[in-house]
Amino acid sequence: MKKFALVLKRMSALMLAVVVFCSISTFAFAKDDELELNVYNWGEYIDDGTDEGASSCEYSKDVIKAFEEYYKKTYGKTVKVNYSTFENNESLYTKLKMGGANYDVIVPSDYMINRFIKEGMLEELDFSNIPNYANIADTFKGDAWNYDPDHKYSVPYLWGTVGIVYNSEYVFGDVSTWNALWNEEYKNKILMFNNPRDTFAIALAKLSSDKNNQNITINTNDLTYWDEAYKLLEEQKPLVQAYVTDEVFNKMEKGEAWLAPCYYGDALVMMENNDKLKFTSINNSIANKYVDAFCIPKGAKNKKLAEEFINFMCTKEISFANACYTGYSSPNKLVTEDSTFPYYQDPNGYPADHRLENSYEEFLWLNPETQAKMDELWGQLKKAELGFLKWIVIIVIALVIIALVYVIITRIKKGNDSGLYEDDEDEEEEKTPVLSRKEQKLAEEQENYSPILAEEDKLE
Repeated sequence: MKKFALVLKRMSALMLAVVVFCSISTFAFAKDDELELNVYNWGEYIDDGTDEGASSCEYSKDVIKAFEEYYKKTYGKTVKVNYSTFENNESLYTKLKMGGANYDVIVPSDYMINRFIKEGMLEELDFSNIPNYANIADTFKGDAWNYDPDHKYSVPYLWGTVGIVYNSEYVFGDVSTWNALWNEEYKNKILMFNNPRDTFAIALAKLSSDKNNQNITINTNDLTYWDEAYKLLEEQKPLVQAYVTDEVFNKMEKGEAWLAPCYYGDALVMMENNDKLKFTSINNSIANKYVDAFCIPKGAKNKKLAEEFINFMCTKEISFANACYTGYSSPNKLVTEDSTFPYYQDPNGYPADHRLENSYEEFLWLNPETQAKMDELWGQLKKAELGFLKWIVIIVIALVIIALVYVIITRIKKGNDSGLYEDDEDEEEEKTPVLSRKEQKLAEEQENYSPILAEEDKLE
């Protein structure tokens, strides 16, 4: 009987082990069957299905969720898109260069794509997996843009131009030149880009206009011009309220600032939230035109899935939704040729070809010497940004030191005062008589003496 029970017990344990193993295996296979795609994009730069964008449209949706649903329906497999954002091209570059990131799709700007290509940091795309590339306008496949000369590494996502957004309630007169950002009438109400490439481009463009010298471009490698551009920014510094990125939305919409250089797509979002805000293009000098494009980093684990994602983003519906939401210009001809598109034939979002060619310039990657010069000058400018804050920091540090000194002195004084009474206590202890064991016992008997108990003893 005991032997049978033992066999039954062992069989039960074996069956339990099999069940657990099957459960673990099933879970493992389920996890293996779920694909993951890591996408790294700019902040506020994709339709997330909310009504917080520049404009809504019939295609508005959470496009990341839409891709996951599309992939499941098309291939019968689950894909999870891990979507995260970066603040600027330089932080994106640093993260990839240091090897601390594992992304399948990134969305850098033109000049950074140019650098990535030169440094061998991108995968060549297999366009047979991206048939919707045919929807991209021919303008972006020719010589009008030079960041990806052979058109092997990128697919345009959104593009635009830079101008000035201003508050018409407080700003008057002509603001269609970069000079408006140096106007002392708007001291402490001016914002500037918080990145060196855009900020120095504005100063170089202003310098070109001031000197009437077309050889001074926003891509110049003449270091003399960079020094002169720095002087302009140094002169402007006391007028600037802050160097900003996404903070421009809040400051401009609330009227805390009145003037800011701005990407037109961002301006559309701001104007949607404050009808006093207006946008103007630059009329007297060069301004930047830019493209942000889908790329795949070198060594990406899910290259084919990444190309599937890029292809999905190039469909009319998704391109339409992203362009509506962000306000940025779409390179997708199916979108721009649709008269129902909210920004159909918008001259600021879609300038005429001749104007785009003559009045705007794309960023190209600067040579190493110029890049180092820009970084050095930007560091100097940002140090100057401390200004009054530097003195506040010094005062706070001084107050902390004074407080520490006061606490130390107070504690030393208390320690000395307590020492005054220690000798007296010692003297009292010395005056206390020392009793022998016999005397101590007699004292205890006297202390415990009870008259009632004594009378009872007598009766007995």
